[in-house]
Amino acid sequence: MSEPNKPHIYRGEIWHLRGDAFGPDAGDDVLETIPGGAMMVDGSGNVAATGPAAEVMDRFPGVAVTDFGDALILPGFIDIHLHYPQLDIIGCHGEQLLQWLERYTFPTEAGFSDDAIARDTAERLVTELAANGTTTGMIFSSSHKSSTEILFAELELRGFRAVVGKVAMDRHAPEAILQSPERDAED
Repeated sequence: MSEPNKPHIYRGEIWHLRGDAFGPDAGDDVLETIPGGAMMVDGSGNVAATGPAAEVMDRFPGVAVTDFGDALILPGFIDIHLHYPQLDIIGCHGEQLLQWLERYTFPTEAGFSDDAIARDTAERLVTELAANGTTTGMIFSSSHKSSTEILFAELELRGFRAVVGKVAMDRHAPEAILQSPERDAED
């Protein structure tokens, strides 16, 4: 791949939106596809140009190129509902919600009082998001202030955009994950 902080051109079939796909003026041409296209990413990691490969490469001579052939190059995905403490219980046996929470979710989340578990999970979560093309997320953390701060630090370190919220619970869950509203407000 490319070296960090150096411009790089990626060749492939570019798919991207030219505007708001759900806006009042969205038409059939809002999705642009560029077969044989290229995308130039500047040293800050921002897309500086897209277009037919020859045009992009002419505009930026001497920039390193990775050619993905006819593979798709897509914008980063946005996950709008994700629970950080639930990474290791994805795919657990389906039950009614309350039974699932009591059997899997609450015990797993209680472990996030341990910073080592929180850090390991944050690193693996961000790695999995990146591996699947997700660059932005709206993420529920645990009820622990330190695990939320650990997640923020990992997201920032890896350059992800995210809205993260510390979970607040003061009833109907095990003591290990409950906090008073006053403590949550302070956190």
